[in-house]
Amino acid sequence: VIAIIAILAAMLLPALSKARARARMISCTNNMKQMGTACALYGSEYDDFYPIYFSSDGLAHYTWCTLLAGTQMSPSILACPSWSVVEDDDTVLAVAKRAVPQLTECGNTIWYYTMYGFNPDLRRTSLVNLNVGPVTYISGRSIDARNPASLLIISENFNGGLRRRGYFQMSRSFSTATAGNVDLRHEGGANILFGDFHVELYKTHIQVDKMDQSATVNAYVSPLFNSSLNEKLWWMPSK
Repeated sequence: VIAIIAILAAMLLPALSKARARARMISCTNNMKQMGTACALYGSEYDDFYPIYFSSDGLAHYTWCTLLAGTQMSPSILACPSWSVVEDDDTVLAVAKRAVPQLTECGNTIWYYTMYGFNPDLRRTSLVNLNVGPVTYISGRSIDARNPASLLIISENFNGGLRRRGYFQMSRSFSTATAGNVDLRHEGGANILFGDFHVELYKTHIQVDKMDQSATVNAYVSPLFNSSLNEKLWWMPSK
């Protein structure tokens, strides 16, 4: 009898493991859907602009999650349930327990290390006349997007320098010294929030652990993440 139970347990454990992974992926998807709602609410208040991934006035730093704090975005959604803890890092618990601050003082980088990164190429490339004068450091507008359903807004990532935490922005390529590398934490896939605010699990052929990725073996070989290979998915029109 014991042998039969052991055999049944061995057969069921893989299925249970997959079920737990599936549940975590769904929870992560729901997190990103809430981020999409927050981005949409931000746009409704600010003339259809997407949030800018980062800005600074020299005295304070503002990340995209800081900007979205005013649109009912709970800080707990910045923590992915599938995040793999490395070197006793407690980033998930830290993010879940703290409220998103209204601003982040220079030197205080606690809100840099989220599990989801914003697309830094999502900004205008031409002058815009605002009340402070002509500026270029401003996000693009959703109504100007070439193809919102294919425009990457937010993706799961990890910090390429620390190799253990996420980062508030994505990178444009892979580097062990660059923050914001794509994290395929859902059985070889990463959840992505697109410009029309739908969330999709994107899988690549890269099936190695993030700690084993290299300059030649990483998710950036996919055109979806590599702006030099597929710029139309990243850059906003200049108009």
